[in-house]
Amino acid sequence: MESEGYLVLPSDLWLCILANLDYKDLITCSQVNRQLNELTDHDCLWRPLCKKYWLQTSCPATKSWKEHFVDVYFDLGRYVGCYARIKTAWNQIGDFMKQKCHHIYESINSGTNESTLDEIEAKIGYKLPNDLRCSYRIHNGQKLVSPGLLGGVYVNNYYRSEALLDICIASEGLQERSGYYGTIPLTFCVHTGFSQRIALSERDGHVPNQIFTFNGGGEEGSRNADRHIFVFGKDFTSWLTNYAEALVDSRFTVIHNQVFRYRKHPRLRGHLLRARIQHGRTHLFS
Repeated sequence: MESEGYLVLPSDLWLCILANLDYKDLITCSQVNRQLNELTDHDCLWRPLCKKYWLQTSCPATKSWKEHFVDVYFDLGRYVGCYARIKTAWNQIGDFMKQKCHHIYESINSGTNESTLDEIEAKIGYKLPNDLRCSYRIHNGQKLVSPGLLGGVYVNNYYRSEALLDICIASEGLQERSGYYGTIPLTFCVHTGFSQRIALSERDGHVPNQIFTFNGGGEEGSRNADRHIFVFGKDFTSWLTNYAEALVDSRFTVIHNQVFRYRKHPRLRGHLLRARIQHGRTHLFS
């Protein structure tokens, strides 16, 4: 084959080859020459990338799929590695709550913007994990209501239901004391003061992006609270996706439009559960 003879390959064959490339490689190829610049603009290359990274299945009529990808990238490009997983989890949570817990669904906030997140980071003096920022861009937590988005439990006269905090409220809960340096709350229970927190620094031996529990309700709450009924992950992404998958797989019980995590609780194994709502409180009988 003569030098640069590969350029005479049919366009269809070129498109088959280019379809195996990621967006960065397509951009690089587009800078080689005019022919590749034109080929790498084809919608058949960028449509699957829009779905893969942004979960986009439609494109504005006035835009090509490449232009659409670039537009979204300019807004959300820093989250390209985690957006699809976080967005999928939120879609699963939203669909579940809309169908079975509409009051909770209505409490979910719309997303915040980059400027607000930058201002929060400047105020607290710590960088937020990228996947956490991504989540706030999609949905900025929920209104501080009960029952909360993260589900609850009622055992032995102990009731807990966790709301997912918006970033402004969460940032006000920054702790700078022994055991909790550089941590902010992700969730909060208005009944017990219980919260799950996320570490933003390595102080006190925490791993950045590590999620752990904090009980603001004192010893009694700590004694009754069981870690195993609440979702944990090694980082925010796994923490959120584990919860979303648990909802989709029907691992939790829904009673009177709120999620209860009975099936995870060791004290309740082997029991036949019946629950009823009286005067706004849940009573559990075994």
